[in-house]
Amino acid sequence: MIIFNFIYAGFYQLSEIIRNNIRGSIFYEPAFDATILLSCFEFLNIISIRLYFNLKITSGNYKLDMLLTAIILFGSNSIIFLWKKRYAKIAKEMGSRYDIFCLVGAIAYAILTVCVFCYLHSRSLIQDM
Repeated sequence: MIIFNFIYAGFYQLSEIIRNNIRGSIFYEPAFDATILLSCFEFLNIISIRLYFNLKITSGNYKLDMLLTAIILFGSNSIIFLWKKRYAKIAKEMGSRYDIFCLVGAIAYAILTVCVFCYLHSRSLIQDM
């Protein structure tokens, strides 16, 4: 959980930097934006695990399963980080101690997640041919 706090603090800082320095950015509330970013990258990790182990969804409705997974991830992250304004404590504590490391760690996590997902997705497409 400490790693996710660290990554969340980095996404929070990244959202604040973009919101303050880029006019008309889509980032409005840093806590909510960081929760959405973390949920999206966790969702990509779940899809990557499914692709790596070649797990098949047994229910007939694949799109509904993926939608429910995304909703559950966002809901659990919202409860963990947004409930009782816990994000303020995390961002203040982690951000003050590891300012640049949180930011670099969050960006590295995002890049690594996307690269692994693209590699596994392209590998599964080649195997399906």
